[in-house]
Amino acid sequence: GMIQNNEILLKKADGSPLPTLFSAAIAKFDGEPHLFIEVIDISERKLAEIALAESESRHRRLYNGTPVMLHSIAADGTITRVSDFWLTHLGYERDEVIGKNITDFQDQQSKEYSRRDGIPQFLKNGIRSNVPLRFVKKNGDVIDTLLSALIEQDDAGKFLGSLSVILDITEQKQT
Repeated sequence: GMIQNNEILLKKADGSPLPTLFSAAIAKFDGEPHLFIEVIDISERKLAEIALAESESRHRRLYNGTPVMLHSIAADGTITRVSDFWLTHLGYERDEVIGKNITDFQDQQSKEYSRRDGIPQFLKNGIRSNVPLRFVKKNGDVIDTLLSALIEQDDAGKFLGSLSVILDITEQKQT
């Protein structure tokens, strides 16, 4: 007796597509059934969805393809996203990293610094630049890095996450 909000692609008189939202219901008036139909043009919404999907795809390609290590962290300190370069450089698989605390991939000294000073200062200031940290590769090798990070907040100032850029400076430090 009723359908609601079904997306249906209609054709305009010129043959071009018209994305619509289609709803229909049967109701009785004076004992006689009547069909009520509502068709809404959703062309603008579909164009916005396509633009958003393209933007997300470009962002994902840039994030994953950049030749530096990137990671994103949730408010609880767990990793929500890492770049392909981060994974390749440190030797981990994505499922070994996502959901883990970022300090799980630091040496003991860096863990202590991060927990005691680094993370609290970051949360207070919202930005950090060129913080020296040591990360541990999956094979056990330790690398020297410089980490720069920025907090993402909503309009009310609530922490949504962060984005960090990590540069491996092991060779420079050895030199």
